[in-house]
Amino acid sequence: KVTKSPCGIPKCVWDVKCSAGDGIGYRGSANNVTVEGGTVVACQAWNSDYPHVHPEFHPTSHNVATYGLGKHNLCRNPDPGNTHAPWCYTSSFLGEVGILRCCSM
Repeated sequence: KVTKSPCGIPKCVWDVKCSAGDGIGYRGSANNVTVEGGTVVACQAWNSDYPHVHPEFHPTSHNVATYGLGKHNLCRNPDPGNTHAPWCYTSSFLGEVGILRCCSM
């Protein structure tokens, strides 16, 4: 017997901790990343260019509809041609890499 989620998706798919495929459809609430050394860093909001400038990934009508970007700092994948999992820019500029995956695939 296959257990179903409230919306009818098989529970084994529903319980995936990160995302499936290239992460383009991820609409979860992850909003931080763990950097080297174990420090947790919040994600930068998609509508902000501080501390990392990223005009191609602002929440335009296309990016909102296609990738789920918005006035939030939730992990998404608006660049599936180059990245294969949800990610974010970090809110830190103190030596951390600006773009980090939000979860392990």
